[in-house]
Amino acid sequence: MDASDMGLAVLNPSANEFIQIAFDSDETKWIVADSKSNKFSINVREHVCIALALWIWGPTWTSLDPDRTVVVKCWSDNRAAVAWSNSLASTNELSQEVNRAIGLAEALFNVRVIASHLPGSTNIAADAASRAWVSPFSEIWTNFSSSWQQVPVPKALRKLYRTFSKTFNPNHWPSRPALSTLHQWQEWCNMLGFSIWLPPQTELHSYQLALFGVHCWKFGWNSENKGNATSTVVSKVSHIAWHHRRVLGYSVGLSDGHKLALNGMRRQDAKSTRKAPVTVALLRIMHKSLDFSQPRHRIIWGAAVLGGFLLLRRSEYLAVGKRAYEFILTRADISFTDKNGKACSTFDKIAEVAIRFRGGKNDQYKQGTIRSIGRSGSNWLCPVHATWFLAQHHRELQLLATEPLCTITSGSIVQVRDISQLIKAAAVAAGEPPQHFGTHSLRSGGASALFAAGVDSIAVKQFGRWRSDAFERYIRLNNHQTSTMARAILNPMFAAANYNGQPPQTRGAAANTSRRGAAAMQHSPISPRLKWCVFR
Repeated sequence: MDASDMGLAVLNPSANEFIQIAFDSDETKWIVADSKSNKFSINVREHVCIALALWIWGPTWTSLDPDRTVVVKCWSDNRAAVAWSNSLASTNELSQEVNRAIGLAEALFNVRVIASHLPGSTNIAADAASRAWVSPFSEIWTNFSSSWQQVPVPKALRKLYRTFSKTFNPNHWPSRPALSTLHQWQEWCNMLGFSIWLPPQTELHSYQLALFGVHCWKFGWNSENKGNATSTVVSKVSHIAWHHRRVLGYSVGLSDGHKLALNGMRRQDAKSTRKAPVTVALLRIMHKSLDFSQPRHRIIWGAAVLGGFLLLRRSEYLAVGKRAYEFILTRADISFTDKNGKACSTFDKIAEVAIRFRGGKNDQYKQGTIRSIGRSGSNWLCPVHATWFLAQHHRELQLLATEPLCTITSGSIVQVRDISQLIKAAAVAAGEPPQHFGTHSLRSGGASALFAAGVDSIAVKQFGRWRSDAFERYIRLNNHQTSTMARAILNPMFAAANYNGQPPQTRGAAANTSRRGAAAMQHSPISPRLKWCVFR
């Protein structure tokens, strides 16, 4: 490997491949102007060569022996670059960024790089490659590389000496499901003797991807050997494609024929049944079944109310065993405000509660968002009451503000099964099939109630933090809405009168859902207004 004022080059004789970069105008100006500050010095440029080699050929090297650490020897005629790489230490800020790239590549690809010095007089080929745009180096390099192949440098790696920490920030890394898929992919490839790295040509890699998809669809990747749904298989293929684009700079995918086979698998999937929505009538039964003298029951009820009004996904506030997602709601994510929008710690003066979501199933980059909701006008069924009680109980337990909000006792979080059992028991009491209900029924019920109350569908979508129109599948029409539809078709004036001049919309400008959304479940046509006290 070698670098000059024109560019850099790295040679891989074992594969007859090379990396070659011509510095752009900005880099050239920086090199000329940087003679005094010495930031982008020749030492740094030589150091970059080592990092590029690891990230571009690392996936290939690790596939040679996945169970062992592969040792890679790099030869450079720059002593500073050799020392910085071997020690992973430098006072130069650009080389520090390069060392971060080297360290992560070693850990990710299970390789160990050892840099050694060689005299510049013997580094003829690499020296010519780094200056191949001018004579006589162009002739020397052309003759040498006649049977060699240039490897493209992905855009994410082009200026890693400045952008590596930002580009490879953990927030941009795959979620847990994606990482799980990659582990499954590697295990499956090793089992069949395939390489985990696919060539860029679709006709060469599609068959291997299709075989993996069929295996997942037939057997899944679980202790029950239960096959995955086709939608899950598609997600796994997408994870593999993402990983190839991230590491190798190109994506992979299925051919048209294999996509057609995937559609055939979809037709044989078991039909998915959407959970029925929780109504206010069911919430009333749930409330009556609890003993509010027990702290556990009070916390479970508070969690159920919060989940219904905020349209929460279960991963956002509940645990499964000891497992709780890193973005689960905590006391630090809660804030109360008065009618003027100022922070408030007096319960009687609180007008709204704001919930900060730090991530979620559909927010893999952890961009986060905030949703506010006001009082419902009821003491027994109010998101502000419920959140206030959960926060106060959390403080009484003397827990850290960063611990899960729906905590019953230290180390004990409200479980998915707690809420699910409560809802199913209420369904049985109401004469409904319990298998049609679950924790998602709270989210579906909240969305249905908002829609029934006349809240615009785009406002429902934004409030529930849906990224697509999938939320429309969760909305259920009630008898009051369907009973007036025939007359509404016959007489538009009648329709306007029955909906107070605002018929339910499926598209339109988003409305303010804070107070209106909180009251929707309470005042919706599903049941009459109820006045019971929940928390004592």
